[in-house]
Amino acid sequence: MTSIIHRLFPPAPAKPVVPPGLYHRMQADLPGPPRRLHLRVEPDGRGLLIVNASTVLHMNETAAAHAWLLIQGNSEDEAAKWMADRFRLSPGRAMKDGRLVRDQIEALASGEDIDPVVVMGMERAQPYAGHPKSPYRLDLALTYRMPAGQAVGTLARRRAKRELRMDQWLTFLDHAWDSGVPHVVFVGGEPTLRPDLAALVAHAEGLGQVSGVVTAGERLVAARPLDRLAAAGLDHLLVVVDPRRPRSLQGLRRAVASDVFCAAHWTLDPKPTTSLPVQLRKIRDTGVTHISLSAPPKPGHEKALASAQQALAEAGLTLIWDLPVPFASTNPTRLEAGLAPEAGAWLYVEPDGDVVRSIETGEVLGNVTRDSIAGLWRRAGDLARVRGN
Repeated sequence: MTSIIHRLFPPAPAKPVVPPGLYHRMQADLPGPPRRLHLRVEPDGRGLLIVNASTVLHMNETAAAHAWLLIQGNSEDEAAKWMADRFRLSPGRAMKDGRLVRDQIEALASGEDIDPVVVMGMERAQPYAGHPKSPYRLDLALTYRMPAGQAVGTLARRRAKRELRMDQWLTFLDHAWDSGVPHVVFVGGEPTLRPDLAALVAHAEGLGQVSGVVTAGERLVAARPLDRLAAAGLDHLLVVVDPRRPRSLQGLRRAVASDVFCAAHWTLDPKPTTSLPVQLRKIRDTGVTHISLSAPPKPGHEKALASAQQALAEAGLTLIWDLPVPFASTNPTRLEAGLAPEAGAWLYVEPDGDVVRSIETGEVLGNVTRDSIAGLWRRAGDLARVRGN
């Protein structure tokens, strides 16, 4: 009798059915730019799916298993059979559910603005809500050096007296990947002043991480830096642009024409100006479609940001707000929601390896040469709970 019952009603699968860990897939054989999927499976079987290093989905055990099968490269038929065997589903139901999950992920990866809440146990994570198991991203300030005639802020110069060697950064990138961090962004200072930048990008790419670089537009006027980064596998560029300087716009135009996804960043002058629409049109005419904004925390900065947002919409540019601009903390999201993004999504690593929860406060959590990411992230969460952000 027992054997008959087991055949008709097989027991629930041992948990978890998907081994815990970080899984990655690059989809480069589809129309459009390559798509990155990172699935972090927790010990209880639930998952966190990160699509193109931007959209974050929480998944129950069933949805996580469907996503895992997609990342493993299983066909719809293979995935449906696997799910039916382990979750006591009919083959038809397993096929229907799997197709639904795949369609939702495909739509998100293609940039469609859809809401997958309550679809197969998937829920879009709110920006910086809660404290995930590990950071979504690390912002790595390789250097605080700047080109001749330019200077980084006094706060940066005071805090970082040395730079980590290349081998130390490589070891840390390995540790970050093993800790479940899918995205790293190399910042500065001016990161292109580090001769090993392309090698660091290539190493992150080899691991499976999404990699980005923040650089000034003038640095890209010469073709070599951009060509080396593209050849290393760089995923995205954030180009700091000044529309009043032709060479800055020229560098942005070169970046837009490259194979690397490019967005612009503009630091606004807090003083009111009637030339704002003209300057935005100059940025738009380079071909860039996405832009982030910040303003120094001076009188008038809120008004400047509000005016820029309106002009930006009229110019047909898309506002982004969660890519790093070192030491430029006043942005539209903070003004509207009072958010402290560093507390809930990523950590900032200074050139000497010190890790800070926020680039404004400078509260050092530890150093990457002696502390684990898990420990650093735990301290960041503890501080966030104490401070209420």
